[in-house]
Amino acid sequence: MNEPWPRIDLKALDSGVAPDADWYRDFCGAIVGAATARPVAQPQETTPIHCASSPDSEPCGGHIRLLTAIDGTEIRWACNRCGLRGILVGWEGSTYDLSGVEWPDADWLEVELLASQYDALLGVGFTDPVARRILGTARGATVAVVLRCPREALAHLRDEMERAAEHARTAGDWELFDQVFRRIEGVLGPR
Repeated sequence: MNEPWPRIDLKALDSGVAPDADWYRDFCGAIVGAATARPVAQPQETTPIHCASSPDSEPCGGHIRLLTAIDGTEIRWACNRCGLRGILVGWEGSTYDLSGVEWPDADWLEVELLASQYDALLGVGFTDPVARRILGTARGATVAVVLRCPREALAHLRDEMERAAEHARTAGDWELFDQVFRRIEGVLGPR
């Protein structure tokens, strides 16, 4: 691709100038969350974030790859399948910016989820920065996704899930929450 990378200003999207672009703002916000939740020195990898491109009215099926660590004020990303790409600017201090959320030095745990279970958690729209950071640093994509965080943070995510489960809309939502909850409890142990 020889065309210039499109620059996407999250502040402009957040201003409500294009109210029908809420889904795109949330997509870009998820990329910002994934990029800012990781330590700058950590190599970037393909995230579990689904590509927003829909060629021929079918989702492309790709996942977003962070191509560079945070470089000042720009975050570069691209789909690992269709080539959709962009440069995000104007993200600093937004609700999606997780660069200020610190992890405690503690016992680190891993929980492996099916991609569908991870997608269900993303669909919750957690506003809590700790829960969003856990989801933002997830690894994997197609079949399984691994959440890795301190024990205290995982317990916090479990508590946030309990609150969110009260608002589950369907039996399928309940089932996915229950599956994720059991996986987290299996790692944390009983209360």
